Amino acid sequence: MTTRLLYNQALDTFTSYEAVRPDGGQIVGLAPEFLIYDLEVSPAGSYDPATEYLEPFETINHEERRVTRGSKVLMLPEPMVPGADFEGFYADLLGSNVYQQTIVPALRLGATPQLISFMSIFRFAIEDAMNGRIQPNQPANPNSLQTALWLLMEAAQGVLTLDDLQELQTLMDLNNLSTTYFLKPSP
Repeated sequence: MTTRLLYNQALDTFTSYEAVRPDGGQIVGLAPEFLIYDLEVSPAGSYDPATEYLEPFETINHEERRVTRGSKVLMLPEPMVPGADFEGFYADLLGSNVYQQTIVPALRLGATPQLISFMSIFRFAIEDAMNGRIQPNQPANPNSLQTALWLLMEAAQGVLTLDDLQELQTLMDLNNLSTTYFLKPSP
């Protein structure tokens, strides 16, 4: 479909020709700062909205006094995988049943020195992660949180039930930690 536009050279803007002359007829007494351009609108191509999207474009050719508008088909970007939410995990952990009903009572009722020590190591590691001091695949000891988790799980054997471990795994899943961190080493 081709129609026309009025180009205002002084303001570098386009106006619909039909806004000035709805019947499309000749404009009499057109001021010299206005030029008439042809507008060509290209139909959108077919695309798969599951994998592609339409991006509008406009090209202006001042020599030919032509404006072309349309849409080009582009591939959708890969979805971003959300990063680990350390703050969310720690907040969820502190409010969880496993922490409130299993870990805290164990710490209060004479837990082993090893469990107390490894709980402190875990707390320092999660605080480092929350403050951006450790990240997976970063040079500053990226494995400190993973090591702290494994040490804590080792010391908590006999304290944590299968339900407790499942709750911990669910908290890790909900806060995107389970793609990088694991409750036990792989065999």
